[in-house]
Amino acid sequence: VPLNEEVDFVENYIQLLKNRYSGLTVIVSTELRSIHAFVPPAAIQSLIENAVKHNVHGSENPLVVNVNLNDEYIVVSNRVIKRSDEVTGTHSGLDNLKKRYLLLTEKHLKVDSDGQTFNVSLPLIFEEDLSYESFTN
Repeated sequence: VPLNEEVDFVENYIQLLKNRYSGLTVIVSTELRSIHAFVPPAAIQSLIENAVKHNVHGSENPLVVNVNLNDEYIVVSNRVIKRSDEVTGTHSGLDNLKKRYLLLTEKHLKVDSDGQTFNVSLPLIFEEDLSYESFTN
C-alpha cells in the first residue's frame, strides 16, 4: 500500500490503543507522509501491536514507540520494558512480515535488540523494487 495510506491507518489504530491503554505514546514522524513509497499492508501497525503485547505500559511505566525514517527504512523502536507475566510469543508476526516482504521485493527487514531497545527496520519499497512476477503467479 502507499506509505501515506499506511500512516493514515496507523494513526487511526493509535487512537484506538490510546482509548484502551494508559501510558502509551506512539510518535510517528511527519516525514513519512512526504515519501512516495510502499509497504506491506498493516506492516507498521503489526509492529506497534507487537510492542504493546510484549512490554509493560501504564502511567508508572509509560511505553513510547517511535516510528521514524532512517535512510530508506522505516524504523519502529521502543525501549524494552518486559512484562512480569511474560507473554510467550511465537515470533509468527515478525516471520509473517518477513515473508510478505519477500513476496513483494528482494529487500529484507532488519530486527535488532540489545535487551534495552527493540528496533525493526522496514525497507521502503519503491515501484522499481516490486517483483511483478509474484503478482502474476
